[in-house]
Amino acid sequence: MKKTLVLLTALSVLAFGAGKCGHDAGKCGAGKCGSSKGQMVKKKAYKPSKPFLIMGKIPHYTGTVKLFWDDEDFALSADQKKKLLVVRKDTMSGVKPLGQKINKLENEIADAILGGASAKSLKAKVSKVAALKAEATQIQLDCVYNTQKILNKDQLEMIAD
Repeated sequence: MKKTLVLLTALSVLAFGAGKCGHDAGKCGAGKCGSSKGQMVKKKAYKPSKPFLIMGKIPHYTGTVKLFWDDEDFALSADQKKKLLVVRKDTMSGVKPLGQKINKLENEIADAILGGASAKSLKAKVSKVAALKAEATQIQLDCVYNTQKILNKDQLEMIAD
């Protein structure tokens, strides 16, 4: 049984063929693969990265506070909610477009280096990513600072857990 399965797999690969990228010829012809040098290279869908420079050390208060929004023990006042909504709006409207620009540039950099571009030719794009991430991080720091000013000590302890 095992030998039959291996034989059938080998025969199907020989019969239907595969491009250099690993796709079958039909997919490669449909624009799934490509390279600037005419080689067939599998294009990768990249996972978006976080737009911040400092990862895992600074809390994301807007999301955490949202979880406690109507919690009786957390006890947000109407005034606090109003102020927190402004902080969240300012943060999200600042970070979201930066994140989109960062991901676009990072994808371009990854595609270029994997396609044979030199590291030196990508220096300007890398510097731009760094500047955008620094800007997004500053917005995150402003968010944390402003949220800390709005919440009381007990509320801050609750979201720190």
